[in-house]
Amino acid sequence: MTRDARRRVRDAHARLEGDADLWISTAHGGQPWLVPLSFHWTGTALLMATLRRSRTYRNLAAGGRARIALGQTRDVLMIDGRVDLPEQVPTHEADAVTAVAGYDPRTQPDTGYLRFVPRRAQSWRNVAEFDDRIIMANGRWVADL
Repeated sequence: MTRDARRRVRDAHARLEGDADLWISTAHGGQPWLVPLSFHWTGTALLMATLRRSRTYRNLAAGGRARIALGQTRDVLMIDGRVDLPEQVPTHEADAVTAVAGYDPRTQPDTGYLRFVPRRAQSWRNVAEFDDRIIMANGRWVADL
């Protein structure tokens, strides 16, 4: 069954609100890097934590862009966006990251936060949905919930 844009946007929100882990892809100097991270969806951004000395953090400090993927290959949500590296985040957001990550990043001296702001999103379950896979463009969802 092929989903319309409104349904795909609703499904994307359900995944962002219900999932705990994603894959984040970065690059530097032509070298790709892909790692899994836990995340918290704030309603406008995905908040994650990782070691500041990690390749992911260093790539983002240098380039500020990433692609994330959630779901399975037959029900995927891929999002491109900009990433900020805030020194601190509000307590309620740090608590939310702790809840999904299973540890408190604030207790790790070398841990930094990543705030991923979506700009473009694609979603599809099968080839029938591939042509209309873009559900966010320029930071705006293509359909209302």
